[in-house]
Amino acid sequence: MFVALNHLPIDINGKKIYISISMGVSTISSKDVQPNDLYSRVDDNLYHSKNNGRMQITAF
Repeated sequence: MFVALNHLPIDINGKKIYISISMGVSTISSKDVQPNDLYSRVDDNLYHSKNNGRMQITAF
């Protein structure tokens, strides 16, 4: 997904813009009790990507 979307040109009313993305990913852990345990980890990883240069994937 990252490779497919990063720098993808999109035409909006005749003006070309380029998408840039940051991603946070994680796996389900045996320590996860609630669905939000996974989502919080993914969200933390996303913000790590955004705060450390953008246009990257963070997975902890």
